[in-house]
Amino acid sequence: MRGSALLLLFASVALASCKSEPTFDERYEAAQKEIRETAEGIDKELEQSPDASQTTQEGAVQDKPSPRK
Repeated sequence: MRGSALLLLFASVALASCKSEPTFDERYEAAQKEIRETAEGIDKELEQSPDASQTTQEGAVQDKPSPRK
């Protein structure tokens, strides 16, 4: 009787400690969400930047044209 109670206790503890890991799709979706949120934050920072009008689509800063005389 004691052996079966101990075995039952051990089995319940073992099952409680086992947690299934997320699937590939769940991990992919979580990473995609994090990347999207980071990109949106960067875009907002760039829009608020005073130098935002001087950047090209590739992200390179253009030199200001020198005044012609």
